[in-house]
Amino acid sequence: MTARSPSAGLVAFYLGHLRAGGAERVFVRLAHELAAIGYDTCLVLHRAEGEFLDEVTRPVHDLHASRTLWAIPRLAAWLRQHRPSLLLSALSHNNIAAVIARRLAGVGTRIVVSEHTIFSRQTEQSWKFWMMPTLARMVYPSATAIVAISTAGKRDLEAALAPRRCMIEVLPDPVVGEDVPARAAAPVPHPWLAAGRGVPIVLAAGRLEPVKDFALLLEAFARVVARRPARLIILGEGSERAALEARRAALGLEAAVQLPGVVPDTLPWFTRADLVVMSSRYEGFGLVLIEAMACGVSVVTTEAGGPPAEILGELGRVVPSGDVSALADAMLHMLDHPAPAEALKQRAANFSVAASVAAYARLIERCMPGAAPA
Repeated sequence: MTARSPSAGLVAFYLGHLRAGGAERVFVRLAHELAAIGYDTCLVLHRAEGEFLDEVTRPVHDLHASRTLWAIPRLAAWLRQHRPSLLLSALSHNNIAAVIARRLAGVGTRIVVSEHTIFSRQTEQSWKFWMMPTLARMVYPSATAIVAISTAGKRDLEAALAPRRCMIEVLPDPVVGEDVPARAAAPVPHPWLAAGRGVPIVLAAGRLEPVKDFALLLEAFARVVARRPARLIILGEGSERAALEARRAALGLEAAVQLPGVVPDTLPWFTRADLVVMSSRYEGFGLVLIEAMACGVSVVTTEAGGPPAEILGELGRVVPSGDVSALADAMLHMLDHPAPAEALKQRAANFSVAASVAAYARLIERCMPGAAPA
């Protein structure tokens, strides 16, 4: 990427933690890549913990806060002390906290809030999100810029913020970097993924939480193995592990399904799979789909609120969320009729790290103090 001449000032990325998640991965990468082209970046966290801490190359500021509410005065104090030019936040509760903390701090820091999910669907996840639309309508218009990571996410956020009229910019996440071939070629210590295995491997990855609906995937996979031999690997960790393991046993899938937990990098696992499946109830983007396509591996996904169809185009199967039969049929079809690997890779290249970082750099320049608000 060609280096820019960024405006002076610290650019801070604000999150709760760095446990495995899409927004966390994206902010770690953006902080690193923007620093590589001359920006002074750092991360501000409620708690400096999580799997992605080992990947951080920029300074990390720990607020030592166990809850978002308690983080607000600490973030305000941090803003007064460090006075960053720009604070980029992700996830609804952090976005609201960032705007309020800036008001409490009385500083000139510009705030950019970003939504990495389908905003209106969050209430399905927890009662804690019931107040988010009301709070967002009150707070988001005070941000210098609002970012969505898909067109579907933008439309949903516009509807949620109505009647307030807010300018929302779509900036896809940085996913496909020049390091993809090297990462994909790394060894995987799992016997099911050995060369010449014979039995096709279906792979899924994500937090073991209700929103990912891996219970649906188990039900659909049971229908797949009733018609042909196959194995399923689900990568990730979360509160649903015990329930998923119990459902695996109830379906008689203990010999055909494994849940190895969190792995350092999913790409070498994807590249050795025959099919990657995303079964989510909703998704803000679909990093798993793009990473699988970058490895030349066919994908099947639920519609998940809209973003997956934007990503796949005509190269994969998109089925209604929650539809067991449709998901099973799509998996069977794609195992027998995989998409062309090179076409998948070319489609994934539309979501390159270089293009995303350049778009964020342009946004940062527009949002810096002294520039016209975005």
